Amino acid sequence: MKPIIYRIAGLLAWHGASGKRNACDSIAILMLHGVHDLSIEKRMRPPANSMPIAGFVRGVQTLRRRYQIVSLDAAVAMLSGRAEWKPRCVVLTFDDSLHCLLPTAAKWLAASKLNATFFLSTEVIDHQRPYWWKRLDRAVAASTAKEVSALLPNGSTFRIDPALGLRSVAPLKTALKLLPAAEIETVVTNLEEQFGGTVTSSGSDDPYARILSWPEVLELASLGMTIGSHTVTHPNLAILAPEQVRTELIESRERIQMMAGVPCEHLCYPYGTHSPSVCAMARDVGYRSAVTPECPGWNYRDSDLFALRRFAMPSDSWRVTPLLSGISGFRSNSK
Repeated sequence: MKPIIYRIAGLLAWHGASGKRNACDSIAILMLHGVHDLSIEKRMRPPANSMPIAGFVRGVQTLRRRYQIVSLDAAVAMLSGRAEWKPRCVVLTFDDSLHCLLPTAAKWLAASKLNATFFLSTEVIDHQRPYWWKRLDRAVAASTAKEVSALLPNGSTFRIDPALGLRSVAPLKTALKLLPAAEIETVVTNLEEQFGGTVTSSGSDDPYARILSWPEVLELASLGMTIGSHTVTHPNLAILAPEQVRTELIESRERIQMMAGVPCEHLCYPYGTHSPSVCAMARDVGYRSAVTPECPGWNYRDSDLFALRRFAMPSDSWRVTPLLSGISGFRSNSK
């Protein structure tokens, strides 16, 4: 019954019953982290804001019935007034450099002659080492210890019971996002030792931890996908010194352009955190736009190109139209 109610409500709003400023004079940017096949889903826990390829395909097909899927390049050109405005446009974006996106979403989109933007963190690709939060998840799952503790540089202590599963490290993850990358690495490395257990450092045993390689990034580009920056080390940019921010933005872009052979003109703020000075730095070093998941919503012709909003793409295709039609309560479905 609920899917039917959602569909009816979405259709009414789409045809103008909501009276809200949305589809015709705005651009929606949707974000995902992972898209996977069922064989992977049966073995491993999906990352947040992810879905099976079948659900992704249904969602995109639902979008195409009423919206135009355009590239981020095209959207930015329209938002900045450099291109003629087109109504009902949607942009697809993916974060975090996950390998599972290439054989699923990227290849299906290319076969369908559609574009998406993939935001990549260059250090994890260079080192082929999973992001710290995924390493933490895997260490908990493989733990042979009954209890471990994390001591943060500010003196805070987090006691973790591996028997409680991933929820046992949720508060710690929130605290770690506020630390510089080097300090996070020290804490996570220490915890991996305390947890014990055996996991591969590359994440090759976990499809959700596995990171794209540079040859695979080159393949993404050859499929017609847009490649954007997610910085070098995926830090909280708002807590870094200006020169550190500058280094993260410039070095990631240069590395991507060198290895993928395509322009890198769009940025995604890690954790969605940014500040007026970070936005100004992104503009000054030559990016054309920057996106954040921090504030879900639409983007208009007067929107700040360096604080573009995004919606988490719903895992249920019947939520798509209500989400983009502006119905309260349907705007986010991230996990």
